[in-house]
Amino acid sequence: MQYIKMYTYVKEVINIKLDITNNINDIFNIKNILNSITKLIKNKISNTSYSIDRFEGNYAVCENLKTKEIINIPILELPKDIKESDIITKKDNVFYIDKEKINLRKEKINELTKDIFEAKDDYSKLE
Repeated sequence: MQYIKMYTYVKEVINIKLDITNNINDIFNIKNILNSITKLIKNKISNTSYSIDRFEGNYAVCENLKTKEIINIPILELPKDIKESDIITKKDNVFYIDKEKINLRKEKINELTKDIFEAKDDYSKLE
């Protein structure tokens, strides 16, 4: 009878230890998952580009180029030579002027205006 009680007690202790171990593993897994999600969010935010719409006081009013969300960024966080319509990108927690994206935007605008003026010329020929 004592052996059965002893066996039951040992079995309960082992089960409790297994439960604790599983819970600890679950906690560490959750922590790893949260760390991974945090890294993904930081990377997503840090590679986000904004267009400078205007300046208001000590802030630049900026439009997220992907989501079109408007945010205010303190001017002190931006490069010194920033101006309206510049495109900035945040990388490694620092904003920089993204000259490549600015040039791509200028090319696109030039193409669009060229198409408009060509269409206008074609229309004037019909008169």
